[in-house]
Amino acid sequence: MYHNFVPSDFNKFDNNSTKEAFVIIGNAIVFITQYSDKLSFFLAIIGALINVFHVFILSKKSMISNVTNLILLGIAISDIVNLSVFAEKTFFFIYQDACTLPKSLFITKLLNFLEFMKDDSRRLSTWFGVLMASLRYLILKNALNPNFEYLSKPSSGWKSLAIAFFISTLMSMFYLFRVEIVSKVWIIPAIVLPILAALLIRELKKAEVSRKKMSVSSQSSNNSDNTSKLVIIMTITCICAEGPMGIAFVIEGLVAASALRLLVIYFQSILFTFVILNATTHFFVCLGVSTPYRRAVKELLGYKKSQKPVNLFENVTFNKYYHTDTSGC
Repeated sequence: MYHNFVPSDFNKFDNNSTKEAFVIIGNAIVFITQYSDKLSFFLAIIGALINVFHVFILSKKSMISNVTNLILLGIAISDIVNLSVFAEKTFFFIYQDACTLPKSLFITKLLNFLEFMKDDSRRLSTWFGVLMASLRYLILKNALNPNFEYLSKPSSGWKSLAIAFFISTLMSMFYLFRVEIVSKVWIIPAIVLPILAALLIRELKKAEVSRKKMSVSSQSSNNSDNTSKLVIIMTITCICAEGPMGIAFVIEGLVAASALRLLVIYFQSILFTFVILNATTHFFVCLGVSTPYRRAVKELLGYKKSQKPVNLFENVTFNKYYHTDTSGC
């Protein structure tokens, strides 16, 4: 059920014009939220289905040997859980009314567990994005340093995913025990990601200049550039989606008045639409930038590159008229 704001909700303010302004702004946000929630519900279902296919591609043996693809796999799984639980919650929130029966104890516990999974996957998706950008920067920065070769191996990706999952799950367990977590944890990615994006772009330009000086042009260097471009694009889209959400979470933690906090929560629902869109675009970004990813998609769909047909008649004719006997040589 959506809340309609009235002047009494903002009694903390003495000025009546201020109250009326907040009522107008609040009800406008609620009105937009009603439609954005319905839009987000359908986008979440579509995004979850697209990410299921995305996981199938990234799980292929040819893809999972790359540390960047491993982290992309972790992001995709987190997005599936997050979007699925969000779609379930939004469905019941939109279509419940005053006649809806109270939830049973089992359903309440189940919903709490799903909220735990959503909180965990939501955080992990952002953390994995920061992790992917950080690893890619270190790999580019120390490309000639043998001490950092282990960062490009799949084992480093698995270890990084496991550590992030363990820490995030511990934090989400506080939700089950009703321990409040300060919302500042959400602003960290919003600050770190732009810095990492700038560093990645700088290192990519350095690598391009070095390759031109050395006159090196190989398939491996092109694939490396494509991987860096992929990480940069996903980092920028993550900034656009997660940055406003991180700021909104911090504002929610700083606001004392319940009505203002509720207004911020409604605004977060609108911003979350862009988070869903960001999660949905990962597949298309990989498809557009990564050559190995496109190849894996074609293989999964059974698409094979057409080969030039061989004319056996021409070969036989050629051998018949132009064959020379070399048995004496």
